[in-house]
Amino acid sequence: GGLRQKVYLHSKAEIYTASGAMQELEDTLKRMKTDYLDLWSCHQVSTHKDVDQILAPGGSLETFAKAKQQGKVRHIGFTGHHDPSVHVRLLDAFNGWETVQHPVNLVDPHYESFILNVLPKVRSRGLGLLGMKSNGIGALTQLKVATIDECLRFAWSHDIDTLVSGVETVAQLEYNVGVCK
Repeated sequence: GGLRQKVYLHSKAEIYTASGAMQELEDTLKRMKTDYLDLWSCHQVSTHKDVDQILAPGGSLETFAKAKQQGKVRHIGFTGHHDPSVHVRLLDAFNGWETVQHPVNLVDPHYESFILNVLPKVRSRGLGLLGMKSNGIGALTQLKVATIDECLRFAWSHDIDTLVSGVETVAQLEYNVGVCK
């Protein structure tokens, strides 16, 4: 037997209105030549104003729930990079989220921490957790705060399901896999 591979289709919506999110989903499905996504994320939710729009009547949450009900997406989640209180508010407002994506890096615990304020809530609800920004978009190694190895190991030492490490080349990906091994 050969190597069996499963491809998981993931995309995101950056428009927070119901109609805009649905258009993004339809365009994505067409572009990817598929009938469904495994994971669809409400992407880069940064401010409480974004949350207001997502949760309001005519907001994108309506489309996320509808798309899941229709089988156009198997799982729904959200991502954000800036404010843990935004994540907490989204978690508290809707019990249907299945994944959360947020930064997991060594400077996070020192300022408005996702690790301290969001990760435990995600875990207590049994949701999938996608860590990201393990190297702070390159800043942690550029400023010599930590090496790539230290950044990756720190992120993996936390209770995350996967890490979106932000590689830009195949060589970086291969290096990260080597660190993981």
